[in-house]
Parts: sequence; C-alpha cells; structure tokens
Amino acid sequence: MICLYGDSILDNGPYVSYGNAVINQMRQAFGNEVALVARDGAVVSHVFGQIDRHPPVPSDVVVLSVGGNDLLQYPSLYDGRPLDATHPVMQAIQRMHGDYRRLVGQFESFGSRVVLCNLYTPVELQGYFAGVMPMTLVHELIAYHNQVVADVAKAHNAQVLDIAALFTDVEDFSHVIEPSERGGLKLVNGLRQLLTVLHG
Repeated sequence: MICLYGDSILDNGPYVSYGNAVINQMRQAFGNEVALVARDGAVVSHVFGQIDRHPPVPSDVVVLSVGGNDLLQYPSLYDGRPLDATHPVMQAIQRMHGDYRRLVGQFESFGSRVVLCNLYTPVELQGYFAGVMPMTLVHELIAYHNQVVADVAKAHNAQVLDIAALFTDVEDFSHVIEPSERGGLKLVNGLRQLLTVLHG
C-alpha cells in the first residue's frame, strides 16, 4: 500500500473539483491500495498523530509532504533583523527540523520505504508575504528547508520527490499555494517514475 502523510499537498480535495484530488489521481494511477492519512493544514508535529491513527507496515511505501504550513507561520516572527541562529524565525525552524528528523526516523523504524517531498515555491506566493518578509528571505528559507529534506533523506535511506522542480507554472496551483488538478497529476506522475526506478 502507498500511504500519504502530511498536509494539503497530498490532501488537496478542498481546492480542486470533486474527484480530481491527488488521492483520486493516485488511485487511478496505482489502484485502490492508496491510503490518504494526510490532512489539510497539518504541520510537522501533527504527523506523529497521523502515524498513531494509521501506522505503516514494512510492505508500505510512505509518502510524506509536510513543512509548508510551518514555514507560513514564521514570517510573523520576522522583525527586520538578520536571520542569524539566535533569531526567533531560525529558532522556530530549527525546532521544526528537529521534529522532522524524528518523524522520518520513526517512519524508518517501521521498515517502510519512505519518499520525502520537498517544498515548491508557488508562482504567486509574494502576496502572502507582502509587507511581512522580503521574498528573497522566503526563497532562502524554502531552499534551506529543501536542503534539510535532502540531508534527512540521505541519513534515513529515503528518496526525495522533487516537486519543487515539477511545480513551475501558475496552472500547477489552486488558491495560490495548493496543488491544482494539473499540479496533482505532475506529483503523481513524478512519484510513479520514482517508484518505477526503485522497483527496478
């Protein structure tokens, strides 16, 4: 079974027309052996509860997409000062990344194969942060998070689905930051290609 954990990147039903959510597209591509555990609005710490509700088994493929909602919260901590290690934004991110590492380690302990999704940058994201945080810093934080995802994947023998490279057009998004039907198809096709390589 393929188990989807995390946030609205995988649970995008509220943002697309009925029957065209990622879970529908996944089941069209892989059959009914796909479980949607992810929940719209989830942050990293919420996924531990998702595991409690639906623990994976060794034969499962775990797909995890989370962290974007955490990052959306942090600009409110920005005060114009440089983002050094003592800044509240960076301290919040470090706490989140500590949870993320523990989370991926927990998935690894179940013996499941794990695929980690990195974060994309929505084409029209600037409106979310106007007057709050410079977009250059937003891009830097997303890039920093994606590097952490890559490092965690390497440390825990996981794979990375590079949705940052897949979601590049405004049509890939719904409600500014959510995957559209087209974006969802890109995600599903990218995952299918990745799993084909893994299965040899």
